[in-house]
Amino acid sequence: MRPVEQTFVVRPEIPLVVFADPFAGEEPSGPGPRGAARGVVVETVAALEQAGTRAYSGPERVRSRLLAAAAAAGVIATALEADARLHGPGLARSSSEDYFRLRVAPLNPVAALAYGAGVIARAAGDLAWAPVVADDLALEVWALSYALAQLGERAGPLSMSCATSAPWAPAAPDVGGRWIIGHHARFLLEACAAARLAAAADWARGGQLEEAAGHVRGATVYVRGLPAAVAQACATPAARYHRAIRPGMAPPAAAETLSGSRHTTTGCGARRCAAFGTSRRR
Repeated sequence: MRPVEQTFVVRPEIPLVVFADPFAGEEPSGPGPRGAARGVVVETVAALEQAGTRAYSGPERVRSRLLAAAAAAGVIATALEADARLHGPGLARSSSEDYFRLRVAPLNPVAALAYGAGVIARAAGDLAWAPVVADDLALEVWALSYALAQLGERAGPLSMSCATSAPWAPAAPDVGGRWIIGHHARFLLEACAAARLAAAADWARGGQLEEAAGHVRGATVYVRGLPAAVAQACATPAARYHRAIRPGMAPPAAAETLSGSRHTTTGCGARRCAAFGTSRRR
């Protein structure tokens, strides 16, 4: 007889991630040194872009670039960890947030970069081994590289050298962890898309249509990467999903049946699309 596979439980080594709420504005950046140099952000973006370019050249060629990008993004996340800790996770708004280890809250730009870099590090490290098709790999990697570039630009100059930061290496491939890692990548892209749509709405409300159109074009980069991130999360045998993962998202393992409609990041994007004419700009 085949042994009964245990219902998947979210592993504690996958950190809880806080995503910026595009409706809440930004928190001010706290004072003090930050352990990442602008050059490392640029280096990581370049490694991701190279991985996207090599997506069709075979797994071995793209794997080295993905692992390099994962390591570099991990250095950024580690160096900025103190900034991320300034924003406590807060209470979950839904059982889905608890299960997927995420929260949505106001963040300052440096904390947003810290959390985003961690998500990108884990996603790139897993993509190096995940059985996803080249099209999905390219779209997700390009979206993640764009997200990191935008987060780095918003964070501005970062003091201190990353050479002083602790080394970081991608974790070994783990199919169970991939379910959460891929979803975190999806949530990051959703939050980034919602932020660009929020900015587009603000500019459109003020009559600056060219600026608004630029933000909409930016949002499309993230939206195109969303199905690819889902493909990464789902890159596990169907039988294992139905035996081990899906039961963990329904009673009695969970208080209620979980679904994508309960994700707060999904709600941010949907609300922004539904109320595109609203504006925070004064």
